[in-house]
Amino acid sequence: MVTIKTISEETGLSISIISRYLNGHNVREKNKILIDKAIKKTGYVPNDFARNLRVEQTKCIGVITPEFNSLFTTTILNAVDNVMTKQGYSLILSNCHGDKNYELTCAKTLIQKRVDALLILPLSNCQEISELAKANNIPVLVFDQYVKNENIDYVVFDNKGASYRAAEILVSYGHKNIAMISGPQTIFTARKRAKGFLSYFEKNGASLNVDSVLYCKEFDAESAYKTAMECLSKPDHPTALFSSSFDLTIGVLKAINELHLRIPEDISLIAFDSLPIYEILNPKLWTIDQPLELIGKTIANNLLALINEKKLSSGKIDVVKYSIIEGESIKKLWRTK
Repeated sequence: MVTIKTISEETGLSISIISRYLNGHNVREKNKILIDKAIKKTGYVPNDFARNLRVEQTKCIGVITPEFNSLFTTTILNAVDNVMTKQGYSLILSNCHGDKNYELTCAKTLIQKRVDALLILPLSNCQEISELAKANNIPVLVFDQYVKNENIDYVVFDNKGASYRAAEILVSYGHKNIAMISGPQTIFTARKRAKGFLSYFEKNGASLNVDSVLYCKEFDAESAYKTAMECLSKPDHPTALFSSSFDLTIGVLKAINELHLRIPEDISLIAFDSLPIYEILNPKLWTIDQPLELIGKTIANNLLALINEKKLSSGKIDVVKYSIIEGESIKKLWRTK
């Protein structure tokens, strides 16, 4: 095994001089040339992990998510990784498989590995995790959720504002019989989106049917398909739908196709998320765009700030704004005079 002692024997220099050079300190130019030449000849790889421990850094970020099969999550983490890699950091990913108890186990394991920070898409309120992290001087950042913990920083999307805007757009096109396909209210994002949708009607005094928000049992395509089939099979079904996530939209589109309904002639649709797969649809959907790359970059920059400033928390809640991508999936029910 090639060690720093091997480099010492190869160059005739002391281990302390070589160590100084490997840790970024200045050494004489002739010694630098000797060390570089020896490293190239022997294939020596510096032990970054051990060196970082000496300066109380591992250059690793622990990431905990409920699953790895979410396009939303993987796209964001890819953007996080792109920024962190350039700063010399690596991500250690942990999948808690939708289990709150295992989420805590994952956190304990990552803390034992002495990660420099924890990034979590949480299932729990993170109370125990934040206490453990604080005891070990490890900052915690949560994304896409808010769990009311002053020891944690957050990066969230403007779910409420985006859903408010979706309702506003449908009403502006003359629709009155409008329904929202929502995820279960046990999920933070689903609650915020339903609240934003309803708040438009509350604020503007517009009429809304009692069953205008249709809550799916799960935040997935199959649950949305069943909900949409039941809703759209009725003779007096809504003239417009707001589908509040990509997975839910897949289920809604399946129901629309099976019922032989046309978009926008028979049913208007505006959907959450704007993903490349939508580009193959005809007509083009109106969508709410979550800028996943921007969310990832915001997360990474906030993590770097916490680490570099040696803060466990800055009390920061970063809210990333949405944009609307216009399509052809909403029918005008009013006529211009």
